[in-house]
Amino acid sequence: MYKKVFLTAAGCIMATVAAASQTDSAHYSGFHFGLIYPLSTNGRLAPQYTNGVSWHALAGVSQNEQTFTLSGLANIVYNDATGLQLAGIFNYVGHNGTGIMLSGMVNNVENNYRGVLLSGLINRNRNEVTGIQIAGLLNASDDLTGMQIAGLLNASDNLTGMQIAGLLNASDNLTGMQTAGLLSAAADLTGMQTAGLLSAADNLTGMQCAGLISAADNLTGIQLAGLVNMAKRVNGLQFAGLLNIADSSDYSIAFINIIKNGEKGIALSYDETGSIIASFRSGGRITYGILGTGYNHKTGKQPFLMEGGWGVHINCTTRFRINNELTMAALLFQKNPTFKISYRLHAAYRLLPHIEIFAGPSIHYMQTNNADHTNIFPRHALWKNDGISKLQQVFTGYQAGIQYFL
Repeated sequence: MYKKVFLTAAGCIMATVAAASQTDSAHYSGFHFGLIYPLSTNGRLAPQYTNGVSWHALAGVSQNEQTFTLSGLANIVYNDATGLQLAGIFNYVGHNGTGIMLSGMVNNVENNYRGVLLSGLINRNRNEVTGIQIAGLLNASDDLTGMQIAGLLNASDNLTGMQIAGLLNASDNLTGMQTAGLLSAAADLTGMQTAGLLSAADNLTGMQCAGLISAADNLTGIQLAGLVNMAKRVNGLQFAGLLNIADSSDYSIAFINIIKNGEKGIALSYDETGSIIASFRSGGRITYGILGTGYNHKTGKQPFLMEGGWGVHINCTTRFRINNELTMAALLFQKNPTFKISYRLHAAYRLLPHIEIFAGPSIHYMQTNNADHTNIFPRHALWKNDGISKLQQVFTGYQAGIQYFL
């Protein structure tokens, strides 16, 4: 029985939507009550009526609604709707709407809407929305000023405000913020992108944030990613957990920076603790990353180490510059860690187009729980704590080396 009622109601709704006239309202009714079109107080002329309040058990049809509309299944308004529209399944407005629209499944506005759209599944607007779209599944709009919130997907051609989606945000032109659990994508964005996995934009002025990857063609501002940043032209800062890739970027902060017009070099260095380190140094004109591995000849056990860090160039002349470096190194171990945090100040001089020598003082904090590694600690110390199970020390030192530019 219920299946037959539902199918009959759905058929009436679709037939009415397809066949009803779009003519101006010729009648007004303060109250409109009924079961389903045409079984209502306005009868077969319901599509020509403007109503103050409408209440239908299954579905209601009207030309305009002014204050309040409630139907168990669907509200069909061929022209304009203002106030509050409530439907168990579907709200349809053929022209403009203002107020609040709430449905269990779908809200559809053919032109402009000003207010709040709430649906269990989908909000769809062909033209402009000023206000908020909230949907369990999907929000779609040509132009939106305000906010879109969806459990799965937000889509808009032009958006000023904010998009929040559980999975995907997509916009051609966005001024404001995109936040998505998986992917945020925009052609032109002024503001911020955030995504759990990937942020992508053609032209971005502002900030990109992503848990895994941020990608942009032209970026003015900041790129942040847990793993990788990719861009063509960057006028600002790239910061990634592992890798930055760009055609041009002066300020790239990651362990590895592949900058087309930047620097990439292999360096071999020696420091006061007896560590010989081969490192890959890469970056732009100002900042660079350091990733290396080495061998410590002073410790007899577990002598291999790894090092990572970041540096800043102070360019003085075409051949001479000063490098500031912050690094972290750890001796490879089985159980007990030995690690060192260092700040280095290098004077670097380029002897040949591909050869640079560097040397300078450094200051370190080093800690170990391994008795086999205590002999690599210098005798001099600015501060020292020799506990029962842990040795900590702050001391000065040096590093010197040579670098070959690729």
